[in-house]
Amino acid sequence: MTRRTYDSTKTRVAPVFDGLFQRDPSGEDWLSDLLSLPHEGHLLSTRIAQDPGRIEEARWDSVADRRMREAKLDPPSSLLSWIVRHLGEVRTDPISGDDRKAKLRRKLRDGHPETVAKALVKLRSDPRPRAWYVLEGRSCPDVFLATSEAVIVIEGKRTERGPTTTTTWMPGRHQMLRHMDAAYEIAGQREVLGFFIVEGGSKSEVPPKWLDAAQQTFSSEVIRNSLPHRPEKERALIARGFLGMTTWQQVCDRCGLERDVLIERI
Repeated sequence: MTRRTYDSTKTRVAPVFDGLFQRDPSGEDWLSDLLSLPHEGHLLSTRIAQDPGRIEEARWDSVADRRMREAKLDPPSSLLSWIVRHLGEVRTDPISGDDRKAKLRRKLRDGHPETVAKALVKLRSDPRPRAWYVLEGRSCPDVFLATSEAVIVIEGKRTERGPTTTTTWMPGRHQMLRHMDAAYEIAGQREVLGFFIVEGGSKSEVPPKWLDAAQQTFSSEVIRNSLPHRPEKERALIARGFLGMTTWQQVCDRCGLERDVLIERI
C-alpha cells in the first residue's frame, strides 16, 4: 500500500515533467537549469552546459498525455553475447524450472559449447525478447530526453532505499549505468548523460544515502561489473556522463515550478 500511495512516477516524475513540458516542450526555458543541478558525479561538459540543444524526443509515464509512456531501450547486443559466454561466472545460484527454456539456460551456465554457439547464432539472427538466449530485458529510465547534442536518462526516486544494483542474470549491474549503456547504443555522436532525482531532506538537500549511492555508481569496480562487455574507452565515456544526484525540491526551485506540483499521495 505504501509503495502505491507514494509512487514516485505518479507523485513526482509525471507532475514535474508534465509541468516543465507544458510550459516549454522545446526545453529551451528549463533544460539547461535542470542539467546544472546534479552533483556528486562528473561535471557537465562546457559544450552541453552552454547549449544542450532543443528537445527532439521526450518520454516518461505522463498523466497529462496518456499516450506518452516510458522509453524502452534495447540492451546492447554486445552485452547479450557477453552474458551468454560468461553466464557461469555471473549466475552461480540454481536456475529453477523443468521447461525447455530453463534447461537450455542451465546448459549456458555450465558452458556447454554447442548450446553457447547456438545461442550466439540466435542472438544475431533472431534476438526476440524473453527467448532463452536473451538474458537482459529492455531498460526503462523514468525520463528519457533527446536533443541534437545529448541523450539524457533520468531515474526518479522517492521512498526507495537506494538504486537498483542487480538484474536477474547480472548481480552487479547498476541501474543508472544500465540505462546509460543502452542509451549509448543510440546516441551516435551525442553525449550520454544520466542522473537521479530523489526526495530532498529537511533543507531540500540530497540525503546521505543517495550521496553514497552516487559515489558507488562511478566507482571503478561498479563500472567494470556493470559494463563488462565494453572496452575501457567506452566504459570511461559512459561513466563520464553520470552527473550524480539532485532533488525534486531543487528541480522545482531552479526550473520555475511551484513546489505544490509535488503530490503528497495518491
